[in-house]
Amino acid sequence: MVSSRSAIFSGAGFVFIGIVIEMGLSFFGQLIIARELGRVSYGAVSIGTTVLTFGVTITILGLNTGLARNISRAGSNIEERTMLNSALVIAGLTSLTGAVVLYATSPTLAVNVFGDGSLTPILRLFAVVLPVAVLFRVSLGGIRGYSMTRGRIYAQNITLPVSRIVGIAVAILLGGGALAVAGAYTFAYIIAAAVAFGVLIRHTPIGTGAVSSYREQSHSLLSYSLPLILSTSMTRIYTQADVLLLGASSVGTGGVGVYRVVYPLAGLLTTSSLALGYIYLPEVSSLHDEDNIEEIRSLFKLTAKWITIAGLPIILAFLTIPREILTLLYGQEYTSGAVTLQVVSIGFFLSIAAGPNAKTLMAFGETRYVAVVDTITAATNVVLNLLLIPQLGILGAGIATVISYVVQNMLYSGRIYYKNKLSPLSWGMVIPTGICLAFGFGILLVDSVQGLSTSVRVGGYLIALGTVVLVSTFVSIGDPEKEMISEVFSRIRGLY
Repeated sequence: MVSSRSAIFSGAGFVFIGIVIEMGLSFFGQLIIARELGRVSYGAVSIGTTVLTFGVTITILGLNTGLARNISRAGSNIEERTMLNSALVIAGLTSLTGAVVLYATSPTLAVNVFGDGSLTPILRLFAVVLPVAVLFRVSLGGIRGYSMTRGRIYAQNITLPVSRIVGIAVAILLGGGALAVAGAYTFAYIIAAAVAFGVLIRHTPIGTGAVSSYREQSHSLLSYSLPLILSTSMTRIYTQADVLLLGASSVGTGGVGVYRVVYPLAGLLTTSSLALGYIYLPEVSSLHDEDNIEEIRSLFKLTAKWITIAGLPIILAFLTIPREILTLLYGQEYTSGAVTLQVVSIGFFLSIAAGPNAKTLMAFGETRYVAVVDTITAATNVVLNLLLIPQLGILGAGIATVISYVVQNMLYSGRIYYKNKLSPLSWGMVIPTGICLAFGFGILLVDSVQGLSTSVRVGGYLIALGTVVLVSTFVSIGDPEKEMISEVFSRIRGLY
């Protein structure tokens, strides 16, 4: 029983370090762009990267997630090789087609959708790198399927952000603008894709050799991954459509620049969730294959508790001192996003507090249900954005995000509870969370009524943080954690 937990949490420990490195470097790169280029140029780069993300999502056909799940269920090296080769060929053809379409339509998108012809070369540059970005994601899917944590860290968490920040630094030092920074993103994807594909070639049976039926393996992959096209496309819509809709509205690229500072900041709440989720999917998929639902229930509750507790210091900071955070990091130009930061961070926190419900549904093979829920979520998000952005600007986009996350997680969590009695709630999670939110909203309420100085709000944050840490230490750590920590340390010592 402990082995599954320790496999996830020890693996997640390495992934967490990798994600912290990646997010730290990405954050630093974003900081440089936002400060040096200003809101408008940063907004232009953000629109370009968002379009690239949509292109990757559509043309990859969900094959990266399909590999992560199906490789662990393959019966032989021959089946694995056939599966890997099939995924690369299919994704290569679709991404090349997508690149041609995006390149040809870039002028139309720039002028008629975003109202800014200067976006054309940026969009075309990202069109050229689209197949490379897809190769990178498919390779990561294969790496994930083999649970090669270090390979993933080298490729995604180190190579990609390091290459990107080096490119950004060179572009800024040479006096380049938005197009030069977009070139830095392109450079980073090329280097990272080479590393990820190299790991795949070296450590998997990919390439030449005996193969099974390509038709059979392609059907197996696509029957699982095709619904994910809709699901992941809808995910991109409800996480990034607000950027495109803001860019097409009167808010313009300047508003996009502020929003693209706020949204990734709030996204820091998902750091521990991303780390655990990376290991969680293949591990729970194996447990489900063994019909070990009791272990899955225990693992789900444990995972939900610790990703929530890990997010408490961050949500508390965003609720109590958002203006100070934005001023310190980005300057006065971006403080108009303070309230939006508070709102969006609430949406992210509610999402992680619900536990890894989407990953669980995917491990159970319920990709069609995930696709339906994500479609509903995306539709909700787009409608709310269309209604709220003209009235409230970036705050309207933030409110739309929160409501969309609530709808999504109610549908996800309702499904896994109804069918498998999986719930994220435990006293070890509820008590620290309740104390944290009581402090946070209390400070927020008093500040809105009479105004508090920065020193008072910072002091309140530190007191609340200390209280949460103490309570979590005494309430949340039980025998399962102690046993798991002991085994994790044994595993780590065994590596050296």
